[in-house]
Amino acid sequence: MKNWLDPLLNRKHVFLVVLSLVIVTLVFLHVRAVNGPWYFKWSWQRLDAWRAFGVTLLGATPFFAGQILYRRRPGLLPLALLSVSLSMFLLGLLCFATYRQQFDLGRISHIVESPSITSYYTIAARFSEGAEARSLARLLGEYPDLMPSFPFHGLTKPPGPVLFYYALISWLGVKSTTALAGGLLIGLLAAIGTPMVFLTLKRLLDDEEVSFCGASFYALSPCMSVFFPGFDQAYPLFTCGMALCWSQAIERRSLRHAAGFGLVLSVAIFWSYTMLTLGLFLGGYSVLAIVNQRGKNLGFVARCVAVSLGVVILCYGGLWLATGFDPLRTFTTAVEIQSKILLELGRPYPQTIFWDLYDFALGTGWISYPLAGFALLQRLRPMEWTRELQLSLLAVGQIVAVALTGLLQAEVARVWMPMLPLFMIPVGLELRDWKFGRRMAVYGCLWLALNAIYQNMIFIE
Repeated sequence: MKNWLDPLLNRKHVFLVVLSLVIVTLVFLHVRAVNGPWYFKWSWQRLDAWRAFGVTLLGATPFFAGQILYRRRPGLLPLALLSVSLSMFLLGLLCFATYRQQFDLGRISHIVESPSITSYYTIAARFSEGAEARSLARLLGEYPDLMPSFPFHGLTKPPGPVLFYYALISWLGVKSTTALAGGLLIGLLAAIGTPMVFLTLKRLLDDEEVSFCGASFYALSPCMSVFFPGFDQAYPLFTCGMALCWSQAIERRSLRHAAGFGLVLSVAIFWSYTMLTLGLFLGGYSVLAIVNQRGKNLGFVARCVAVSLGVVILCYGGLWLATGFDPLRTFTTAVEIQSKILLELGRPYPQTIFWDLYDFALGTGWISYPLAGFALLQRLRPMEWTRELQLSLLAVGQIVAVALTGLLQAEVARVWMPMLPLFMIPVGLELRDWKFGRRMAVYGCLWLALNAIYQNMIFIE
């Protein structure tokens, strides 16, 4: 018996291409609301189209070479992944350094050093030399008291990003070269996210082609290029590390991996409290593991939780004893400041639910949503409670839950990047089932979306 969705699913490649062309056209026409709602918009701009297309084509060349290489020589998977990772780094660097001018790496230094854009370098420089210079131990011990005096993003962040630049400045000094080195290093860390996403999907789904497709889509997603050189691009590394350790702890019944998860979590929340929202996916994964085993492993999962929390307590307890750093007061201070900022921004909940989901779609070139939707529809007809369906629902549920709860309501295309590797689960599953030519058409649509976003919207000024 035919389903009313059959015509759409049989022509989904046509639907996706048409949808992409329509949205890209709306972007180039600067149609109202395409760049965001009334309360928060990405500013419009117009770059030279031919030059911009040339820049992104140059950056994307290793990406498409990697796709062809993997198609023809699957045994050369590591080289194909390296090509995709290189492309991700180049796209971020080229889009950023060619913005409104000839190629200029100095713009990276300017952005990193700006107190009103990133601020982490500014804070590190402030406490590295001069009258306010502090030792590392003293800086950490006084961190919660100093936070209200920090500029912009530093107001609500734990010490990790500041200490990143503090370490670089201690080595290279306070100068533009240090800021440039920091920005490039962040770009390299972000590029490592591509093989990490591959490894995470491979561990969760045990399917090499799904993993390669998901990692490829991840690398070409516009948000990974237009926010260069922000730390948010590197945070998916923590997502992958947490998902890898936790899944192996439960599936292999390994307390050693549970301890590893606790260590990764400790480092992750030292860099960004956004990582705590991933508890929705990880908690759901744990519940499914218990349900699928009919409760037989409940005790072991509880032990994994206890071991992980124990490692976190040991890490921060040791840090407190060594430096006087108070993680709880740092967190509560950040939450208080963030609450005040949100009141000033006036983001109207529940309208934010739709627009947050929209902004995440924008960051992923919009077509991630129909791809994920197709993957779910395919597995719900008829519904079989497979691991693929379970993980896909968890990944989509993670995104929807954060939107519904309003946990992260600021610059979603940037701030939600840690959830992107998980969203690649349904995207990769869907792309696996596409023929190579149609899959390349998808990547072509994603590249086109990147062009439209890069040329027409301002993300870092």
